[in-house]
Amino acid sequence: MEQEESAPSDKDTSNTAAVEIPFKELLLRMGRLQQKDNDMAKLAAAIEEVPAKVAAQQALIDGLKHEMEDSKAKGRQYLVEKKSVETELAAVEGQIKKHAGELGAIKTNEAYKALLSEIDTLKVKQDAMESRILEIFDLIEVCKKTETTAAATFEQKKKVVEQQIRLCDEEKKHLEAKLAEEQAARDALAKDVPEEAMERYAKLRSRKGGVALAPLHGTSCGGCQMSLTPGFINNLLKMKDFVYCERCQRIMYIP
Repeated sequence: MEQEESAPSDKDTSNTAAVEIPFKELLLRMGRLQQKDNDMAKLAAAIEEVPAKVAAQQALIDGLKHEMEDSKAKGRQYLVEKKSVETELAAVEGQIKKHAGELGAIKTNEAYKALLSEIDTLKVKQDAMESRILEIFDLIEVCKKTETTAAATFEQKKKVVEQQIRLCDEEKKHLEAKLAEEQAARDALAKDVPEEAMERYAKLRSRKGGVALAPLHGTSCGGCQMSLTPGFINNLLKMKDFVYCERCQRIMYIP
């Protein structure tokens, strides 16, 4: 059996003397109060979830923006590489032209062949650089198309996401208004409940996962489902004082 702090016995009538409403009505009111508190807890939890929903939507925008900016960055990198290769190509072409002009002044076959070999090596580099420049042109075009597509997608999805964020804000306002209504209704219910009874209720509710009162379901406790003895049920039917389930220690009432 679950061990709890000692609950008032069935003979404890200290609270009954302070009750100005019939005890049955007090229990039913406390049951409705419990439902209000649980409803309010759900509303409060839903309100707390809204910022996370907004953050998730904002993350979508940030992701799309990053994709668009990544395409721009790659395009800029290829432009820098293109300029570098073109500069190097110009230097190679200058060397080829210079060496071609030197051929006529060569005196030996061996030196002539060596210079031709150097020119051939430079021409291989020239071909590779020209091919790379053509590749970079293609890559830049791909980046431009990707950037254009990403920008269009970004603007399109941004509008959808911003609409979702507005809906989240509206949802939050609606939930807050509903919570305020529930709070007012809760305060009205609690108004005539004696302070000592409210203390018992609050203490049990904090220890029992938001369920301080359990209704009678047939012959069982609506909180822990334990079968109750006829004597226990008979005592509950008297509606004279708080009766606690012998297993879960919740306050029992007949709905």
